[in-house]
Amino acid sequence: FGGDMVITKTANFFPGTFGGEYIFDPIRVNPFTFAPQTFGLSITPLRAYAHHVPRYFFQDFGNAMSHPNTNEYAMFVEDSWRAHRRLNLNFGLRYDLQTFRSDLQANPLWGPAGKVPNDRNNFAPRFGFGAALGGENRPWMIRGGAGIFFTRIPQIYNSSVETQNGVTNGEVFLDNRNFFAQQVFPVYPNPLAVCPPSVPICNVPSNLSGFLSSTVFSFAPNFQTPYVEQASISVEKEVLKNTTVTVSGIYVAGKHLIRARDVNLPVPQTLNYPVLDETGTNFTGQFFPVQSFASWQFVATATCPFPPCINSVQRPISHIGAIYQYESAASSLYEGMTVSVKRRMSRGLYLHSTYTWANATDTLQDALVAGSTSNVQNSAAPKEKAKSSNAQRHRLALAVDWQPMPFKKQEHSALSKVLNDWQLAGIVTAGSGRPVNAVVTGDANRDGNTNNDRLPGVSRNSINSPNYFTLDTRISRHFKLNKQFKLEAMMDVFNTFNHINPLYTVMESGYITVAASFVPIPVIIHGVTYPGYYSKNANYLKPQNAYAPRQIQFSVKLKF
Repeated sequence: FGGDMVITKTANFFPGTFGGEYIFDPIRVNPFTFAPQTFGLSITPLRAYAHHVPRYFFQDFGNAMSHPNTNEYAMFVEDSWRAHRRLNLNFGLRYDLQTFRSDLQANPLWGPAGKVPNDRNNFAPRFGFGAALGGENRPWMIRGGAGIFFTRIPQIYNSSVETQNGVTNGEVFLDNRNFFAQQVFPVYPNPLAVCPPSVPICNVPSNLSGFLSSTVFSFAPNFQTPYVEQASISVEKEVLKNTTVTVSGIYVAGKHLIRARDVNLPVPQTLNYPVLDETGTNFTGQFFPVQSFASWQFVATATCPFPPCINSVQRPISHIGAIYQYESAASSLYEGMTVSVKRRMSRGLYLHSTYTWANATDTLQDALVAGSTSNVQNSAAPKEKAKSSNAQRHRLALAVDWQPMPFKKQEHSALSKVLNDWQLAGIVTAGSGRPVNAVVTGDANRDGNTNNDRLPGVSRNSINSPNYFTLDTRISRHFKLNKQFKLEAMMDVFNTFNHINPLYTVMESGYITVAASFVPIPVIIHGVTYPGYYSKNANYLKPQNAYAPRQIQFSVKLKF
């Protein structure tokens, strides 16, 4: 039995976008002055950048300092029992507790703000066994185990809850097509307010208070510590001298995984937008439906002089912007089987080959980078079970190492000096493709999250990238300088056959391909004006990049 305790005191300085950020998007401008306007010449983001006409500007204000302190406590008890000379059993129980600061700033408009998890029932039982069956010579070795394993909550979550409480921090988001926003829109590339990177507090100018909004990050009241249920079993047998075959299976189920969801959104409605080709000029004959959190406006107003327009999202709590609530609501499942053949070094030859079959699914937890919001497309219906971003159904790895010694030094002194002490090695890696997400840029569902829109009708991670294959080889030679020093010269060739392995874009949430762009600019289709449209990429199913080509590396290693 035993325990451990970790006390963490952290000073986290994260100014975010205190320096401001410009976003260039499709925009309509005056063809002579290039001033933004509702109707006029439609220009691409690249041309808008060339003429210094950004579509949006964003800047954070508030306090950049946080102190996400946390204490971690654990206790365990374990017992090993040799039930038989061929059977060992192991039993264990662990308790984990993580505590946080409780003096965070509250928000009267959102009760969970400033509150931290208080999960105190994290008991984790474990069990393991090892058995030897069959004869004394080359028996069947069977090993297995199961247990529950709790994880620590990364402090980046605590930090965001402390600073992004909707009271001490805020942001200004300006649309250059909005008449009122144009009155205060900064001149590119200047920010609204100059806040040096080293300053911990950036105050919003008084004339911008009407444009100030706030984003809140908070834990759900019923938040639970994430954990995994894990079980594995393996059967090992030495089938020939120095050659062992192992078959193993593993099961890992993630429970109460963290997912951020914007809970300050209205009930979405289905809207249909026309689909144009990638040039944005030719109608394809299609309409894409989208669950939109913003409605259309058909009556002329000061903010919509030429309807129809896409309204700004009307949030239930109007004085707060997005409320990203950290929920322990996601789950994952990994099932895998591995067959391994290993030959120990014998007569200068080593061999190790492994094949793995796996199935990995999840209901979309947070991105692979801690603290990044997830890609839940519809916060009103967040359960989107699909392949995991890092799933791979088949994977084969084969490693060979050959160190021939054809001549004995005593009998063939000259030949042994030339042909002995060489080493040849190679690793073959082959696998099936990874899942790819067909994303849409431009915030088609108008929820304020530009990273969670997908091509309508295409489910998450439903595109398979091409298979992967590569061979890496090495040839080396050992030289004995004296009793104390040895020299090894090596040549490594990566991707020896220069095989082309196509590659999609890799983001923090996995592999993606940009399938379309949503353009919030009015377009007339068959005499009907729509406030926006999709511009679909014709070749979004084709990878636009590739993994590394053949690379050759020479190196020398001195051993002493």
